[in-house]
Amino acid sequence: MEGDLDFGLVMSSIRERDTVLHSLSGDRGRRDRCQKSQMGGKEEVARFRHGRAWYRVYGGPETAALWLGMLISMSFETEGETGMSSCVRVLFWVFVVFLSVTAAGAQRPNSLSFEDGEEGWLMLWYGSDLDGWTVAGDAEWKIEDDAIVSDSGGMGFLITEEVFDSFELKLDFLADLGTNSGVFLRVPKIPANVKTETYELNIAPPDNPFPTGSLVQRVKVEGVEERAEWRSFHVVAHGGHFEVTLDGKELVNWTDPNPVRKGMIALQHNQGRIAFRNIKFRYLDDP
Repeated sequence: MEGDLDFGLVMSSIRERDTVLHSLSGDRGRRDRCQKSQMGGKEEVARFRHGRAWYRVYGGPETAALWLGMLISMSFETEGETGMSSCVRVLFWVFVVFLSVTAAGAQRPNSLSFEDGEEGWLMLWYGSDLDGWTVAGDAEWKIEDDAIVSDSGGMGFLITEEVFDSFELKLDFLADLGTNSGVFLRVPKIPANVKTETYELNIAPPDNPFPTGSLVQRVKVEGVEERAEWRSFHVVAHGGHFEVTLDGKELVNWTDPNPVRKGMIALQHNQGRIAFRNIKFRYLDDP
């Protein structure tokens, strides 16, 4: 009937879209595991990669749009039907607007926004388990309050199974006062010499030889205040060039003349309590 929404047709179109998106997924020498994430309480329904950037299509906004279309369709006066009363129609629109505003402003931790997807970002950790990571050393890792946490067990690492060359990395961390931790970049399976075999982005007190934001044994950063609150790293590792930004302030802009070309990403616990969340990355073309 004119004005009605063919729900079966819509769902069929969505399934066709999912099939196409999955068919566009390519390995190109990298793992292409289908993982799940949450955004606005909706499960990710598909993803595809174009070139070396990863994109994601989420169910949340699309589902909201689908229901909005259904509500609009339901509100139409159709031949042979009385349709909704004006009062009910107004209430529907108020409800739809409320849901739209709420969904637009809400994003769960450890998830991507549409803008992130368009820019090629991929979640490195989705918040549910440690799939895709390998434990090395004595540190004990757990998931607590939407974060990866380590506060016992001694020195240890949580290492990605993925191997990276040029990339951007963003993550949030919360370190108790006195904590010694870090993020290793292009690390081998067993971290050894941080001066020649990997890059250690340190998380440490100001009195440490390499305080928070430093690249251990390579670049020392000074003047960074120690704070027991969530903070954000943004790292660019482009060939031998490295940029490190902490809470929007650039700390490191340095080029290694003899760079380590590839390796994994690892989270480190040395002492104290450390938590990580919102860990995402995107591939960069090699220079």
